[in-house]
Amino acid sequence: MPIIFKIADKKMKTYSHQKYRRFGFPLFIGLLYSACIIFLQVGITYYLSFQILAFFLLLIVVAQNKPVFVNLQPMLLTTIIFAVFLLFTAFNMPSAISQNSGNIFITFLGVMGYVLMIIVGPNIAFQKPENILHFFRFVSAVNIITIAALIILTDLAIIPLLNRETLILQNTTLIDNFTTMDVLLNDFAFRNSNGIKLDIDLFYGEQSFLAVVIFASITTYIISEKLLQALTPSLGEKGKTRQKLKSFSMHNISLNRLVLVAALGSMVYIQSFSSFFYVLVICLSLFLSMQFHRFSIKLNLKSVLFFLLAIIVLVRIVWTASTYYIFRLTTVSDSVSFEQRFNSIFNFSILDYLIGITHVADIPQYGYHNGIIYVIAISGFGGICFLAFLFYRTYILSRAFKLSFLAIMCILAIFSQNGGVFSPSKVVLLLSVFIPLSCANQLKLTKTIK
Repeated sequence: MPIIFKIADKKMKTYSHQKYRRFGFPLFIGLLYSACIIFLQVGITYYLSFQILAFFLLLIVVAQNKPVFVNLQPMLLTTIIFAVFLLFTAFNMPSAISQNSGNIFITFLGVMGYVLMIIVGPNIAFQKPENILHFFRFVSAVNIITIAALIILTDLAIIPLLNRETLILQNTTLIDNFTTMDVLLNDFAFRNSNGIKLDIDLFYGEQSFLAVVIFASITTYIISEKLLQALTPSLGEKGKTRQKLKSFSMHNISLNRLVLVAALGSMVYIQSFSSFFYVLVICLSLFLSMQFHRFSIKLNLKSVLFFLLAIIVLVRIVWTASTYYIFRLTTVSDSVSFEQRFNSIFNFSILDYLIGITHVADIPQYGYHNGIIYVIAISGFGGICFLAFLFYRTYILSRAFKLSFLAIMCILAIFSQNGGVFSPSKVVLLLSVFIPLSCANQLKLTKTIK
């Protein structure tokens, strides 16, 4: 009997270890990181917030998997070029970098710190890339399903503090995308008098930020899934068996269906103009990706019921939101947000593209609402080199599995999202896409492996 108990105890310990460390990381770390993404804009102070915690959790996950830098020479050269042009702007037009900086040299160092963190993302390799991919696939799936559930609960209003009005009012306390109570109350009054429903943005301060978080999560999920499929042949027979237990291929599409429907449905339902384009990008990318439409569907009762339910839900959501999207498409020329994000790029002179902004009058009153334009404004040619290098690496790493369009558009969306691009929240979102994508370095899917 003692021997039997020892064997049983040993099996239970092994099962527990596999259960909570199946993906090469503690389950708690994955769930905590996912919670940080959900509450990315929430915190007591700027540096005591979920975005900072997410950043440190990301560093821990990366460090545990022993990263190695690749493409060092072009990466360092790009960083140096950016730094030289940024330094010139810091001396010549410091207000272009920051309009409220007390010490422009400290601001310069801060910007360069963020630049280094971003540029390293697609230029690292890992000894165990499958651990990284499982982590990000798990986290992104949890993010999407949790956000979809929160959207449903918010509209049902069955939880006292989880409804549209309460979530809108808490925007005054957010770290980045905050606003004043007077503005919110005036908006409430206008909407009530005109019978317009309040926006749904959960804990992000605006619908477009919620949309870009969902877009980044589904992109990360698709990239991680594709790379895990590509990883299988390089693992040997033992690895293939382990991979079948860990990964859901597109031929076993139960989880993939759920995540994809939840992401697309959520983005359409929140009625953000940018989410309309994100949905088009995702659908087009999946259509162009051969492995996503070259699988056979087994027509069993479960599959038929799921497809019918998914079609009913998506059609209902699209029908409900169609009026909003038609209105936005027909009035895009009058859109204030569209003008704030893209109009300033047309005011740049050739000299501005070369060395950055040179006149105070060219700086928008409320700053730049588009990270792409901001990067060029503060560093000119250096910013163009920085962006070009990131998009080039994104293309090189993703072209082998035909997701270059999706990956590039996702990075472009994060950069273009309203709010400072050189901030912990944006860096976390960018690295959440870049890091799993960088695992392609390990899989030798590109010709640029060092």
